[in-house]
Amino acid sequence: MGLAERISLIQRYDEYFELKQSLSGTNSRPSFEEIWTIALKERWDGSKAVASFLLASLDVAAPRTLEDLLLDIAGSSFDLSNRVLPFYLVTQFGKLNVLAAVEKLIRATTDQSQKVKLDTVAYWARMPAEDLIHPLHYFEWTEIIEGRGSQSQ
Repeated sequence: MGLAERISLIQRYDEYFELKQSLSGTNSRPSFEEIWTIALKERWDGSKAVASFLLASLDVAAPRTLEDLLLDIAGSSFDLSNRVLPFYLVTQFGKLNVLAAVEKLIRATTDQSQKVKLDTVAYWARMPAEDLIHPLHYFEWTEIIEGRGSQSQ
């Protein structure tokens, strides 16, 4: 089973945790490009975006420039509700660098759809880091503390 399919099956935090643990080994770690491609396409379901969580949790090093990654976002079907992908960029490149690069790219493009996506990245990047990674912790909390999703389905 490929990584995209494994990610699509994640419903509960324990499943996410098991996947994250299995990918943490040096031999089994997926490439940045594999996770990044999935993260750009995934839909935010109101509580999670698993590929984005993996990028942040595994601290996968970005092998390309910030500008390249922002252009990927601008040209993708990036879900504007996904705050974790901008958080990942902030952790890799720094908040001020992300904001400066977004502003530069917004000035350089005429495509309104791309401007909206880039502006959304800037919106999320301006938030405190705790607010950006909160969905990952809430995903865990709802299962462990509240007991949601902990029963077999």
